[in-house]
Amino acid sequence: MSKNMVKCPKCGKMMAEGSVVCPSCRTRLASASSGQTRAANSQRQQTIGPGYKKASLHGQQQYNETAFPRSQRQYNPGYRQPQYQTQHSNVGVKKQTWPIIILIVVMATAIIAIASASSGGRNIKPEASPKSGAGANTAEEKTTESPVAETPIEKAPEQEDFSNIATEYTLAAGYYVAGIDIPAGVFDAEAVSGKGFIRSSNAYNGGFSEYFGIDDGSDLYTQDFKNVKFPQFAILSIDSNLIAKLTYKDIKSDFTGRIYDEASAFDLGPGNYIVGEDFPAGIYKLIANSGQGLVSTSNISYGGICEMIGVNDPEFYIDGFWNAVLEDDAELSVTGGVNIKLIPAI
Repeated sequence: MSKNMVKCPKCGKMMAEGSVVCPSCRTRLASASSGQTRAANSQRQQTIGPGYKKASLHGQQQYNETAFPRSQRQYNPGYRQPQYQTQHSNVGVKKQTWPIIILIVVMATAIIAIASASSGGRNIKPEASPKSGAGANTAEEKTTESPVAETPIEKAPEQEDFSNIATEYTLAAGYYVAGIDIPAGVFDAEAVSGKGFIRSSNAYNGGFSEYFGIDDGSDLYTQDFKNVKFPQFAILSIDSNLIAKLTYKDIKSDFTGRIYDEASAFDLGPGNYIVGEDFPAGIYKLIANSGQGLVSTSNISYGGICEMIGVNDPEFYIDGFWNAVLEDDAELSVTGGVNIKLIPAI
């Protein structure tokens, strides 16, 4: 046996003199003096610090540096790497636990909501336990229902009775408003005499717009038109010498009618007149007093007039015009030998 070598008493492995642990079986050598042990520990603490432990990033692997000095791993022949002790981290377990907890809370909330809805808002008192002994009374199960507010039943609006309203109206040239001059509803139109143009303001929504008159063989004029929808405040216009009859099939409203102030009527002969300067603006009925001529206004596109008015020639002249709208600053022109009377509506 060499002077500088010692033998492990357990496995018989040869090692350098002064070794603290057998590099083969890891047996601590009893022959090592306490002074040598303190010297080895002092040397190790100076090198890597006291109580040194090496661990992985998550604390999963560690080994005791005190049991395996760095000096022996570097210089002792036959040194064997120590087996690491694995410690499993519970980080992943915690991460997996949170979704399960959230799912349980959501399911519990849903179950409570369903149970509350199925109970119908009733508050049910549990049955009381019967009292023991003579004369004990058994409590009956009592159920208290929350008062439910009664929803008032809306009555269908009563349909107005228009049976006393006339169903036939014969109209000449002029403007007629549903609910004012004639009823709103559904009617059939028929030409009684003459020829002209008839149009409702809702022409493209159930109304009509036609050259209307007695058929003269030219196929230019329509003599009748069925199922004209005429809603409240729609306007029907008729021109020239056309006389039309409206026969209502369904009346939707009554009408107020117009009152004309005969006391405020005035006459106009040939000339140009400014509405609001020469006479007040308003709605007027025009009547031919004498002669024949053309009467026109600058607001022909809205409630104005452009008609041949006269007397004694109904084939070419009309004897009046109803409900002409004469606005402020509009110009009224009377030509020819006609003299007219203007009667304002009130």
